[in-house]
Amino acid sequence: MSTTIRLAGVAFIAVSIVAVSGCGGSPPAPTEIPPTLVAATEAGPASDPTTALPVVIPTAKSPDPVGSASKALAARLGIEQSDVVYVDAIQVDWDDTSLGCPQPDEDYLQVRTPGYLVRLAVGSDVFEVHTDLVGTAVVCGDAGGGETTIRDPIVTEFAAEARANLANRLGVAAEQIALVRSEAVEWSGSNLGCADDSGSVVAAATTGYRIVLALGENRYEYHTDQQRMILCEVPTE
Repeated sequence: MSTTIRLAGVAFIAVSIVAVSGCGGSPPAPTEIPPTLVAATEAGPASDPTTALPVVIPTAKSPDPVGSASKALAARLGIEQSDVVYVDAIQVDWDDTSLGCPQPDEDYLQVRTPGYLVRLAVGSDVFEVHTDLVGTAVVCGDAGGGETTIRDPIVTEFAAEARANLANRLGVAAEQIALVRSEAVEWSGSNLGCADDSGSVVAAATTGYRIVLALGENRYEYHTDQQRMILCEVPTE
């Protein structure tokens, strides 16, 4: 009796296998493993993906130029910083570390120094404060107010004429034009350091001034000798 049961069981299993095979057809071919997974498998267990991320080292935030300028002006005038009113600011690349406000008997590094020209108001007086990008702020001009002090009366007149001329060209008020800097220059020719295709340039040393003005982010250069002034669209010196 037991032998009959075992044979019946074997027959049932065989029939079941045949039935399953007949219903599903041929078993599906094994899926091909992507090469990247094969390589990873052969190399061992995958590492934690976070270990491959670059290490980010936080850097100190650059000082606020307007805040530095306001603090310097308040200290210069002996007033509260809250009494200082922001007017405007433009980015400037100063010619050296004097930040456009050289002091007598001081030595400065002759390297281009990026920073800002910040205009601030206290009452009806407007002040220029020059900054770099590391927190240095210099009140440029008299502590009594007004624009940057220019001691040479000739360049003072040229600077005023340049601002009026540029304001008229751009259709804005002269008060909106900021004086970035002015400096005495010896031009190499009668073209006053500006591109000139007329062919009439006389190569002769010519003393004059470079006056740099700004409206917003735009810069404008005026070049002069001792008598005339031109808006230099393509400076060559």
